[in-house]
Amino acid sequence: MIAEYLDSESIQSPSVLAKNNLGVATGYVRRHWEALRRFTEDATIPIDNNDCEQLMRRVATGRKNWMFKGSVAEGERAANLLTITGSAIRNDLDVRAYLDDVLRRALAGETN
Repeated sequence: MIAEYLDSESIQSPSVLAKNNLGVATGYVRRHWEALRRFTEDATIPIDNNDCEQLMRRVATGRKNWMFKGSVAEGERAANLLTITGSAIRNDLDVRAYLDDVLRRALAGETN
């Protein structure tokens, strides 16, 4: 139904220029048609990327806090620790228990 509308004469008319709002919106839908079609066919696909945006917000906030971390090595250690805790949060794990497990394994020399 949407594809029929996009191909209809009302959208293809000369009054719908590529740079006006309707033309821009139509172009956007056409460029993202495959993803839109997949989204409408699979109810498990989220409508937004809020999880990703939340992760990026943490990075942006932290960037100001870590600017004067001390040294490159300290910054890398902090980044590794935040990656581990972020992974635990994304997977709904107890962060403290996850850190305990990961650090014990790392100290024991495990790589998996």
